[in-house]
Amino acid sequence: MPAVPLGWWLGNRLFRRIDPLLFRRIVLVGLLGSAGTALAGLAG
Repeated sequence: MPAVPLGWWLGNRLFRRIDPLLFRRIVLVGLLGSAGTALAGLAG
């Protein structure tokens, strides 16, 4: 859990610099990648 404040801070800094739709796409791709890795770990 110590990474949560760091991720929140980095997300806020990044969000200010890029288009909101691009930020949303980056977050969704990251979540899909994380979910895919977790599912692959369960299947293997």
